[in-house]
Amino acid sequence: MRPSFWLTPPSSRRRLIGAVALAVSRVAGNGKDPRVHAARSPACPPCTAGGLAFTHGRADGNRFVGGRGTFPIIAPLDLALGGRPRWVVGASEDGTTSVWVVVLADGEVRAFRATASAGEPIPVGTDGAVRPPEMPPLLRVRDGRVTLVAAPAGSHPSPLAPPLPLGDGLALIDVDGTLLIWETADRAQVPSRFPLAAPPDARLVTDGAGQIALLTGRTSDRYDHGVLGDAVEATGFAMIDVSPPGLAQQVHLPSPDVIEGLAPLWADLDGDGTPEIVVTVSRASDGGRLVVYSGAGERLAGGPGFGRGDRWRQPLAVAPFGPMGEIELVAVRTPHIGGVVEFWRLEGRELRPVAELPSYTSHVLGSRNLDLAIGGDFDGDGQPELVLPSQDRTRLGAIRRVERGPGAVVAWDLPLGGALATNVAAVGLGTGMALGCGREDGVLRLWLPA
Repeated sequence: MRPSFWLTPPSSRRRLIGAVALAVSRVAGNGKDPRVHAARSPACPPCTAGGLAFTHGRADGNRFVGGRGTFPIIAPLDLALGGRPRWVVGASEDGTTSVWVVVLADGEVRAFRATASAGEPIPVGTDGAVRPPEMPPLLRVRDGRVTLVAAPAGSHPSPLAPPLPLGDGLALIDVDGTLLIWETADRAQVPSRFPLAAPPDARLVTDGAGQIALLTGRTSDRYDHGVLGDAVEATGFAMIDVSPPGLAQQVHLPSPDVIEGLAPLWADLDGDGTPEIVVTVSRASDGGRLVVYSGAGERLAGGPGFGRGDRWRQPLAVAPFGPMGEIELVAVRTPHIGGVVEFWRLEGRELRPVAELPSYTSHVLGSRNLDLAIGGDFDGDGQPELVLPSQDRTRLGAIRRVERGPGAVVAWDLPLGGALATNVAAVGLGTGMALGCGREDGVLRLWLPA
């Protein structure tokens, strides 16, 4: 017969284990609270300033959403779209009601105000004049208006790179890979220009504290893996001060290395209060490996490669995923070949794998949609999960870290009722958390708290 301790709910066991670990830690004299990281990682107040909502969850590229949900005990709501969806983005309107915008494959836009039992079609505007149909949506909900952020009239944005509002200012990547920054709301002002040769599908991310980051140095002749929509990859990244605009740091990778991705992931991985940059560095002889850089551009740590090319890892989120709230980086190894969810810890100068679970995916071969996964405390037990699709994309699994076995388990899963066609979007609400995604059969499926 199992001891009574194991009959208590998992969340209560984790709290008890954490308390014991804390006491042992202090007795040992190291003075560290093992739960300290949990308070630091998910917080990103500036990331939601201005009522912005991103397909990748947050403005810093960290696919993690705050809040506490009630999953999996939520009934789905299906809304017909009249076409195959490509992108979904959701936002909180008033803390209890959510709005959802869907971009269809033909560029048409559908928008809904949703409650747990119904979705009401609503108009959606364009906050600007230039928004190519293939551009990923960036949603703004402000003053009762729902708009998609677009580029100023007369500009020539890359059709695959959405602009990034910066207070009253704006940053965008031009068709030639030049970064443009307007400091004020006056778009007639001559913008600051940074000729960084950004890839055409680069995404801008921000730390919310005065800097933006992006991939730079496009190339098509170093690595011909080409799984992210084309054969163009980055050879470095840059961090830019916004006001006044200026180049803060730039990192150039030596040949034959490239950065295989669309944007840096900006998060505090070591718990020191300063965010690090996480990217996938790839080469033909070794495939993709996770690499961590400091805000000063110093290489801090790297994980192993594959020992062969044409193998990729996608970094997804940094949060207190660990069983006792330890900060961990979660990634997916070879999402097109068996898809293994990996959890990593930065320990000194070492990036160390601590758990893994196979049979999930975070990417469809040849797609520029890198937002199929999202982290958060969806079931409200105090420990976040990573939610992402099964290999056949017909279910969403919630992956939770545990101490036993391989270190990760499927806590629960949700049937989609069809095949996933879009990213997976999440919204934190005062009443819980919501999830949304589009299916191949032209349906938006939402899970909304009562």
